[in-house]
Amino acid sequence: MKKKGALELGINTVVILVIAIILVGGGIAFVTVIFSKLNANVENIDSNILPVQPTPSKPLALPGDTISVKNTGIKTILLGVYNTEPNTLKNAYINSTKCTGSASLQVSGLEQDIDSGKIGAYQIKVAPIGASPGQSYICNIGVFSVKYPQTRTPYKQVQVTLQVTS
Repeated sequence: MKKKGALELGINTVVILVIAIILVGGGIAFVTVIFSKLNANVENIDSNILPVQPTPSKPLALPGDTISVKNTGIKTILLGVYNTEPNTLKNAYINSTKCTGSASLQVSGLEQDIDSGKIGAYQIKVAPIGASPGQSYICNIGVFSVKYPQTRTPYKQVQVTLQVTS
């Protein structure tokens, strides 16, 4: 009798482990698909096609102060960066620093070097995370460079309103 009970416990444990492995694998696959969609078709663009040109007085230029995106969607926007530093910004990239409430932004775009006094143009994809449809959030989007790797301090940043629709 004791051996039969021990065998049942072993089978239950194996079944639970198999189910746990399947759930973890499914979660990893889901996250991989989301991030691969976010990074698809991101490319370097010519600064001449930017809807708003950045300037030394406004070095980070977006087409507006509001980004409207579906709760489960991804929005592509063009963003320009003017390098006011005396040196080249190495591997400059765009990212979100924070949002109000529980929302955050997943921002993806290519890294690029921006020479002093020059414009870098980015085509970025923005996706809300943890945002509720019908809500608005204030978010910061910043330009980061390897110049500030330890502190994660952005070279420049701009505040935008994220409007989440259903």
